[in-house]
Amino acid sequence: MKLHVLRAWSKLAARAAAAALSAAMAVCVPAPAIAAMAADSAAGRTPFQVRCEDTIAKTVSVLSSRSNGYTINNQLPFNQLTARSGSAANGMATLGLTVTNGQYAVKLGGTILQDAASGYECIAPRVELSLNYSPVLIYVSNEFAPGSCG
Repeated sequence: MKLHVLRAWSKLAARAAAAALSAAMAVCVPAPAIAAMAADSAAGRTPFQVRCEDTIAKTVSVLSSRSNGYTINNQLPFNQLTARSGSAANGMATLGLTVTNGQYAVKLGGTILQDAASGYECIAPRVELSLNYSPVLIYVSNEFAPGSCG
């Protein structure tokens, strides 16, 4: 089945729909098609557009993040921390260093409504982005007594 983009109701909606559809379905919508959709918005809505607006779910974007705490390590001298940080070439000393690892997960989905008569489809994309950080490891050089930096 050919993929048709439902006529947009405003220039902003046209661009947002094309961008969301392109991102969610890896479909490239050329700029002239976006301009044509925006031009059609003044012509009024078709029965399918009305049905689409009234029955399909709204576009949803969900962003969540989770941090997993931290630990403090006082076992390394400042010269080893300086070597790890890469600042030795600048003639600087690293007395403390923070290390973490960020991970992400993306889920794409959505609701699609099809009109067999016209061949049009409308979509309400759902994008979920989850950010997860491993426990932060805070290095404080062993030249400082534990607990003296807080």
